[in-house]
Amino acid sequence: MNPIEYGNALFLLAKEEGTCERIKNEAGCVNSLLNSHPKYLTLLDTPAVPNAEKHQLVDTAFLGMHPHLLNFIKILISKRSVYLFPRAYAAYCDAYDEENNILHASAVTAVPLSKEQSDMLTAKLCKITGKNVILNNKIDRSLVGGVRLQFDGKQLDSSIDAQLAALRRSLKQSNL
Repeated sequence: MNPIEYGNALFLLAKEEGTCERIKNEAGCVNSLLNSHPKYLTLLDTPAVPNAEKHQLVDTAFLGMHPHLLNFIKILISKRSVYLFPRAYAAYCDAYDEENNILHASAVTAVPLSKEQSDMLTAKLCKITGKNVILNNKIDRSLVGGVRLQFDGKQLDSSIDAQLAALRRSLKQSNL
């Protein structure tokens, strides 16, 4: 099974149980821990430690987390596939977003957007896409001005840099 199938399987189980958001949040914590402590990930994947001992480590480390998530991690341990957790988590998040009609978008600007600008841009993207937009403002000091939007594999560039580049192309073509 590939990590996307693992993530989707966990999502379907969570959906059936009505625990999608809880498992998403808890899996995010696990993902952060595994990313910030790669030696722990290695320990959970090594054949030198018996699975029963690794399962006990998971029960102790993630005490209070949803049983489905704990069992999911234990399945990955048994298959020596814990290293797939980050990609399975990403697939879970994708399924969650699709189910909840959520679109993640980035607005790249030279300076931070004000709350009012961010809210207006979010509302406009919601109207255009028909989705619940979560907007992330990224700062790129190399931009002269304007905004570059990135979402759903698309990029809409209304930055001053893009407008100047279009003007340069136009001038070059007119000289031919």
